[in-house]
Amino acid sequence: PLFSAMDLLTLLQQRALWQMPSPEELEFEIPTDLYDLLAGSLASDPDQREVQLTDLLQWADN
Repeated sequence: PLFSAMDLLTLLQQRALWQMPSPEELEFEIPTDLYDLLAGSLASDPDQREVQLTDLLQWADN
């Protein structure tokens, strides 16, 4: 899970402070297109979330 909170207030605090780790910080290697898809869908600002379902389908079909 992204967050370990056991109550709403802690969850909101964790979410406010969370940042997507860089590819180098991940414990495992993932394809660049998957990283970009995740980063776009997990952006803190909802207006900056750029997830295209067609991109997700293309990635899933590969």
